Amino acid sequence: MHTSVDRGIRSRVIYPIGVLITLGLAYLLDSWLFTQTRLAKSTHLVGIHDPLFLWTIISGLVLFAAWLALSWLALTKSSRSLPISLIIIVIGLIFYIYPYLEMLITWLPMLYFTVRTPLAYTGLFIAVLSTLQLILKYPNQGIKSEM
Repeated sequence: MHTSVDRGIRSRVIYPIGVLITLGLAYLLDSWLFTQTRLAKSTHLVGIHDPLFLWTIISGLVLFAAWLALSWLALTKSSRSLPISLIIIVIGLIFYIYPYLEMLITWLPMLYFTVRTPLAYTGLFIAVLSTLQLILKYPNQGIKSEM
C-alpha cells in the first residue's frame, strides 16, 4: 500500500529523474546525428534524398515526444519545489550555453560538435519548463470548494 509519504517523495523526484532521462536521450540523439552528418558528407547526397534530412526529422519527433512527456510530468505529476526548480533552471541554462563555453574555455570537456543541437535546445527547454513550474499555480491550489 502506498502511503502519502511515498507519494510525496515520488512527486518530488519524478521531475528531476525525467529531466536526467530527457538530457540523456538528447545527448544520444546529438551523437547519433553527428555520426549521420559525417556519413552524409561522405556520400554527397543533397536534398530530400539525403538520409540526414530524414534522420533530422525523426530525431526531432523523438525529441518532441520526450519533451511532451517531460512537460506532462512536470506540470501534472510532480510537486512544486523551489530548490529543485532553481537547480534545474541553472542546469538547463548551462546546457544551453555550453557550446559557447566550449569555444571560450578550452579545458571544458567536448559535449557538442555544433552549436545548435538537440542537447542544447533540451537545456533551454528544461529551463523554461522549470520556470513555468514555478510561475503557474496548480488549479487545485487556487480553487476552494464552497461546500
